[in-house]
Amino acid sequence: MHTWLKRISTALLTSLMLVSFIAVSVSASETNVSSAYTAPSGATLTYRSLIQKKKWESSFKKQGEVSGTVGKSLRLEGIQIKISSDTEGGVEYSTLAHKKGWAASKTNGQTSGGSGQFIERIRISLTGALADKYDIYYRVHMPFNKGWMGWAKNGEAAGVAHYKYNIEAIQIVLTDKDAEAPGTVNGISSERNSPILTAQSVKDAMTAKAQNYSSETNWLVLTDTKYYFTAVFKGSRGNWEPVRFIYCAVGKKSSKTRKGSFRMKRKRSYFYYSKYRCKWASKYSGPYYYHSILYNRSGKKILDGRLGKMISHGCIRMEADDAKYIYDHVPKKSTVLVY
Repeated sequence: MHTWLKRISTALLTSLMLVSFIAVSVSASETNVSSAYTAPSGATLTYRSLIQKKKWESSFKKQGEVSGTVGKSLRLEGIQIKISSDTEGGVEYSTLAHKKGWAASKTNGQTSGGSGQFIERIRISLTGALADKYDIYYRVHMPFNKGWMGWAKNGEAAGVAHYKYNIEAIQIVLTDKDAEAPGTVNGISSERNSPILTAQSVKDAMTAKAQNYSSETNWLVLTDTKYYFTAVFKGSRGNWEPVRFIYCAVGKKSSKTRKGSFRMKRKRSYFYYSKYRCKWASKYSGPYYYHSILYNRSGKKILDGRLGKMISHGCIRMEADDAKYIYDHVPKKSTVLVY
């Protein structure tokens, strides 16, 4: 009787352990990475980046791992992508660098970009039978608190347009054809839905905002300090038409640009600040001006031409021809809104 009970107990314990194992296995499959970005069988994706002030990453990243850096203000200057598979085809990719346009497409481990380049956008696609069997997704991380963009897919552009923001990091994911699109990958979620950040949405918002303001002249100037844009309008309240959008730089944290509603004041064709010459200066409040990027004292050499950053001593900097446009066209007493 004792032996019979012992056998029954052992059988019950074994059954309970098996049920427990199955339950744990199901739970793990539900909480681990989803099938949307688990590497599909039959192909291996690897990639690595050339990082500003550093060398190529020592090892290739795999399936959704972050290549590049996040929050270190180091741009991604080049990339190499490989796919190993028995299926015919490969991976093709191209990068767009500031002032260089889209580079010729590279394939299977070749370098797109190069040392010193400001890569703003990237496109990645599969070729041959691989394109019929798999999808390739990718998303990029942008600087200045713009964060991770949404996922791009199969040759779509990812990055920025008309902002001069460089890519800092990238994730690339290979999925089975028509599988669920990736969501959170390696604990990272996208801060934005769109794979590409455009200036048009900011310009549209500025134009809509302008309609709520009046000016003593038929000119109005708005500056969005978050997105580094200045917009010049002509018309009247409710009927302002944009005549110029200007990419600019604003005050750093220790000397922030003054925000509020003001009226355009005096103008100066130039003034000196320390070792710098600032051209085409239009004053809107106290010591705060719209003026050019920084030149040497003779005005012949650019000493600091950076835009799209919080770097000034409080003034709003822009290219010299943009500063001259405001200097020449926007009269005194025109409303200026900085926000």
